[in-house]
Amino acid sequence: MDVNDAGTAVGYSGAGFISPAVWSPSGELSFLPLPPGDNFGFAVGINNLGQVVGTTGFNTGGPEVGSHHAVLWSPDGTPTVLPKSESDNENDFTAAVAINDAGVIAGAAEDRATGQKTAVVWLKHRRVFVPPGVSARPFVNDISESQLAGGFSPDLQVHAARWSLRLPPALSR
Repeated sequence: MDVNDAGTAVGYSGAGFISPAVWSPSGELSFLPLPPGDNFGFAVGINNLGQVVGTTGFNTGGPEVGSHHAVLWSPDGTPTVLPKSESDNENDFTAAVAINDAGVIAGAAEDRATGQKTAVVWLKHRRVFVPPGVSARPFVNDISESQLAGGFSPDLQVHAARWSLRLPPALSR
C-alpha cells in the first residue's frame, strides 16, 4: 500500500482475517500487532520515521463489522487507536490513510448513526475535520508536509481537491 524512502513497505496479508504487515527493504515480512479486541487490520501508510497508519477492527465473520478505527503504530510496532471526538460512540467508523514526516495523519471519520463520512486529520492525536466543499463531504487519500490530496463527491460525482496544510503554532512543535 505504501513505501518510505528507506524501502520499508506496508500493506496487509493473511488467510481468513487480514493482518497489517510490514516488509523490510530486504523483503522480510512481519505482522503488526492489533489493538486489544481487534481481529483484522490494514497498514496503508508509512513515513520516513517508520510510523505506520491504518485501520483495524473486529469482525464476527458476518456482514456487519463490529468496529472499525484508525490506528497509529510506532516504529517499535506498538499500536495506538487514534481518538474520536467526545460525541462519537465506539461503533463509529474512523480510518487512517496516510502520515507525513511531521506525524500528521490523514483519514476519514463516519458517524454510523447519520451515515455521514468526512475527511479528518489527526494533529498530535487530536482530530480536526477538513473543511467541506459546497454541499459535499470531503475525502483525503494522501498527505505531504504541506498539503492534503483528495476530493469531494456531491451528487455522485467526484471532484479532485487539494488543501494547504497550515498547522497551528501549538501543534507544529
